[in-house]
Amino acid sequence: MNRSHAIFLIGLGLGLGIWTACAVPWRDDRVSSPVSGVLRRDGEAVSSGTIRLVVRSVDNAELGGLLEHDLGPDGRFDFDAVELRVAGHEYSHRYFLLLYWIRGDEAVTLWRADYGRESMGGPIPLVCSLERAPREGPPCRFVGDTRDQPWLLEAGARDYRKLCETCHGAGGKGGSSVVPGQTQPAPDLTRIATRHGGTVPAEEIAIWIDGRDEPTAHGTRQMPVWGDRLGDDFVSGGFTEARIRNRIDILVAYLESIQVESIPRPDAE
Repeated sequence: MNRSHAIFLIGLGLGLGIWTACAVPWRDDRVSSPVSGVLRRDGEAVSSGTIRLVVRSVDNAELGGLLEHDLGPDGRFDFDAVELRVAGHEYSHRYFLLLYWIRGDEAVTLWRADYGRESMGGPIPLVCSLERAPREGPPCRFVGDTRDQPWLLEAGARDYRKLCETCHGAGGKGGSSVVPGQTQPAPDLTRIATRHGGTVPAEEIAIWIDGRDEPTAHGTRQMPVWGDRLGDDFVSGGFTEARIRNRIDILVAYLESIQVESIPRPDAE
């Protein structure tokens, strides 16, 4: 056997091996991170009803999974990572995860995430409050370290570049010059925690980004009313307050990750 034939056979073998691994849909692969948390209403644990977790492929409507269990007396829920029998070539495909609370005829969408499998990250801890109005955001909020969630940082970074970078700069350190229509440079977003005693007031920042509930939203406010503009993004897919505030929550989580001052992280207890 000459050298060229040997190289050809080695290449053919490698190609077949890769094709077999990527094209044969025989193995179970992880398509979500574990999700856990506690459900409350008016500060008390919700101990009735069922929590349902649904994972679906964005690209393949037939590919998905569902897990559910009844809430315990302490309002806790805990789901292992979802595994589906997928082909290896679907590894880079995108998925969405939906979490519901169901009791009788009542059903509430608690939380939503869109992510790629290559950027899933670690376990997802949540705290959920059923009295949180849709205008304030989804009932569940992520309370872990955003640095453990590449998908969360990527989603927040994408919206930062789209919505904020022109005024606040690529690193969030504030505008060095005044953007047309503004009377002063945009503030440094990496020092929100410094200006608020070492924490980022997430709800306050989210309301300010949304802008529709701010008394100056249509007056002297320099920043766009992003609640209106994000609503325009969702017109074709169905306008919902929860989708707007879910997107803003993710942006706030990204802002937490770029703070120059270390932020203490709450847990899901």
